[in-house]
Amino acid sequence: MILKKKFLLSIIVLTCLLSGCTHKSAKNDITITSPFVISHNMVALNDGSTVFINVEMVKGQYTFIPGPDRLQGNNWTGDYQVRVYTDEFDLGSVLYLAPITANDIGSDTAMDFSQPFSLVFDDYNGDGNPDFTMGQYGAGNWDNYALFTINAKGEVSLLDTGGTLLIGQRDYSIKLDKLSSDSFQTEMYVNGDGKTEYTTYTWSGNSFVKN
Repeated sequence: MILKKKFLLSIIVLTCLLSGCTHKSAKNDITITSPFVISHNMVALNDGSTVFINVEMVKGQYTFIPGPDRLQGNNWTGDYQVRVYTDEFDLGSVLYLAPITANDIGSDTAMDFSQPFSLVFDDYNGDGNPDFTMGQYGAGNWDNYALFTINAKGEVSLLDTGGTLLIGQRDYSIKLDKLSSDSFQTEMYVNGDGKTEYTTYTWSGNSFVKN
């Protein structure tokens, strides 16, 4: 009986050795090649040509916060850039490439996104160029938004709105409520007043004037 048990034990040990059986913990390595694209979009320029525009993280980290927390869930936090290019299959076909920071959007923290998103395009000042908003967390009732435009050369720049747009929405890019070809309206609920505040912005030729 003892010999039989020794024989069975020898077979088990030999099987483990041959199959790579081990008590060592498995190591999981995750490799991400920069840049990490959080937003990939296609848009027509003023001249009718089509370009692609990415929002890309070039340095940062991914974390998962179980909550409860305003940042509960996925978080891609770090340094971002905007890339405009002509060939969807060639990131090197660049028309424009530059950093975008939370400071551009009126925030003093690092850029943070919880999920991939699409940019929402429209023309808000009547010049025929595509414009888009981008937002970051602001406070309990609103997010901070900035308004960008893309000219005929594919170059991205901020449109002057006289400061950060405070809007009662949570999406990273939103469609603004257009009142005319060169004006729009924002809304935000104000706790202290117990009512929704509406603000109108009208294009003056080089900036939006708040009414």
